[in-house]
Amino acid sequence: MGEAELRYFAFGANMASRVVRTRRRVNPSRAEAACLTGYRLVFEDRGIPLLEPAFASIREDTGGEVWGVLYHFTADEFACLDRFEGPNYRLIEVEVEGRESGRQSAFAYVACRVVKGKRPSRRYLDLLKEGAIEHQLPGRYLEELDSHRAAWAPPGASFALNLVVSSVEWVRSHRPSTQEARRDRRRGFPGAK
Repeated sequence: MGEAELRYFAFGANMASRVVRTRRRVNPSRAEAACLTGYRLVFEDRGIPLLEPAFASIREDTGGEVWGVLYHFTADEFACLDRFEGPNYRLIEVEVEGRESGRQSAFAYVACRVVKGKRPSRRYLDLLKEGAIEHQLPGRYLEELDSHRAAWAPPGASFALNLVVSSVEWVRSHRPSTQEARRDRRRGFPGAK
């Protein structure tokens, strides 16, 4: 399928281009601000105890909206991104409103095993804000991100966490059981291998 284009709606740390390009190792052909209505941003994906208690997800909410970034990838690039997303996520198809491209069908990751009552770290919230500022998301959405209380993290944890998260993501993404589970979840999606 090679050159087929898939659209991916990022609402978490992947909103920051440097995360997508350096950690996920993919270069989208386009990136634009986009809004997903009927959902809200939640921090319900289980993280790393004490260091990164929760990661972002979305939950259906008829009156809600989530701002994020709509990335345009080839099927091969999307498969590469998919390897790095944790096994706690599943893909869903959503309709988003791209700032430049208008109404678009896209894929988004949603937490499989929901853990409620956790807060993200300051480091993680700062990554979300970095991506929101970079892609010029609305000021009210930045205010919403600022309104989330952060979990306490030990001094110096940010550096250690970046090292741990990168290592864990790489190991998890390359485990045969993780790759097989991911293939099973993706069956039926365009570009699935």
